[in-house]
Amino acid sequence: GVTFLGEVVSWDGETDILQLGISVSLVIAALSIVFANIRRHHEHRHEKAPAEE
Repeated sequence: GVTFLGEVVSWDGETDILQLGISVSLVIAALSIVFANIRRHHEHRHEKAPAEE
C-alpha cells in the first residue's frame, strides 16, 4: 500500500488518469478486505468465554 501510494504521489502525467483512478480504487478495496479480515480474526480470538456458574 505504501509503495503504491509513492507511485501515485509521483505521478508524472504520462499515465492515463482513469487507469490511475482504477488502480487506486482497487488498492483501497484490497486493503479494506485485508483489514476487515484481520479485525474479524482478532475479534474471534478474543471472544469472552462463557461465564462459569
